[in-house]
Amino acid sequence: DFSRDGNVTPGVFSPLANHATHAAGITLSRSAANQGISRNAVGYMALFDDYLGVYRLNEPADFARMKDAFHYLAVVAPPVDVVNASFGFQTKRVGGVNSAVVKADLTGNSYASKLLDWYAWQKDVITVKSAGNTGSGTGLVTIPGDGFNGLTIGSMDGERVRATSAYQPLAGGRNGVHLVAPGTNVQSVGLDGSF
Repeated sequence: DFSRDGNVTPGVFSPLANHATHAAGITLSRSAANQGISRNAVGYMALFDDYLGVYRLNEPADFARMKDAFHYLAVVAPPVDVVNASFGFQTKRVGGVNSAVVKADLTGNSYASKLLDWYAWQKDVITVKSAGNTGSGTGLVTIPGDGFNGLTIGSMDGERVRATSAYQPLAGGRNGVHLVAPGTNVQSVGLDGSF
C-alpha cells in the first residue's frame, strides 16, 4: 500500500484494497467453488490512492504514489506479464488545488497515461485498464485508458454493454474501448476471504 507520503506500509490496506482484492480474485482465485480465470498465475498488488479522484494536469507530483506503485512492480516485484490498472480519472485541474476542474482531453498525454505507456513499453508487459463507469454520464473512458500501449476493457451486463460502462471514442477517433467482459454479478473474494 503506497500511502500519501509514498512509503510502503506492509499489511496496511487503503479503502481501495477491497476493490483491488475483488479484481484480483476474478483472475487469481484458487477456490474450488469460485475459480479465477487464470488461477495458476501469481499476483502482486501495488495499491495507491489518487488525490480525491482529481487529476491536476500541471502537478505530476500528485502522482508520486502511482509512480511508486509502478516502481515496485518494475524493480521490487518479480517480473510480471500483465498489469491490471483498475483506477481512473475523469477530470483534470488546470491550475492549483483551488483551480477549476475541467473534462480531460483523452489524448494519451496525461502523466498517468504516459506512465502506464512507458511501463508497458519498458517492461514488455500487457497493461489492462478498466474503461470506467461513465456510461450513464459522459460515456468517456477514464485516464489512463486513453494511452497507446494498453487495452481498455468495458463492462458487459449479460449480452449487452453495461449501461454505466464507458463507451465513447477517444480524441482523434481512436477506439476508447478495445474489449468488453462480464462486469455485473461477478462473484469474487472480499478482504475477509468471503465470496
